[in-house]
Parts: sequence; structure tokens; C-alpha cells
Amino acid sequence: MSKLDWREVKALTTHSKGGSRPLHHSQSVSSICADAQRRLSDLEIVVDEVFRLWHGNLPRLWGYLSGAVFNIVWWDRNHRIYPTEP
Repeated sequence: MSKLDWREVKALTTHSKGGSRPLHHSQSVSSICADAQRRLSDLEIVVDEVFRLWHGNLPRLWGYLSGAVFNIVWWDRNHRIYPTEP
């Protein structure tokens, strides 16, 4: 991925039962878990959305974009920032 530009990263898709969907995508801060929202506040990071890079089944790399720069905030090994199951 280090050789891709952001347009190319955002265009990558995964194929699931429901068709294709973005592999990497932005997520509204209001939709992530409360602990992650508090962490952003503690770090004084004021953004409306964060960006998620998928890395295998569960792991995700989370951060935010500032121009063309991806600022890493979390390595989410167990998919807890935005869990898809209760």
C-alpha cells in the first residue's frame, strides 16, 4: 500500500456476500466507541471523521487524514473501535 496514493487506497474493495464494499474507509467519530472518542479528546484531536485501514480479518489501523498525510491514532487488533457485533 505504501506505493498507492489516497485515491487508489480509497478505491480498493472487498467482495462479500452483499457484493463489493470499500476495504478502507472513513467513519464518523460519533459512531465509534466511547473510549475511542475520549481518547481523541484527550489527545486534543478535533476531527469529524477518522479513517480505517483494514488489515486482515479483525485488525484495523485507525487515524485521520490531514491533507495527504495519514496520522495514526490506534492499532485496533481486535476490532473494538467500531465493533460490528455486540
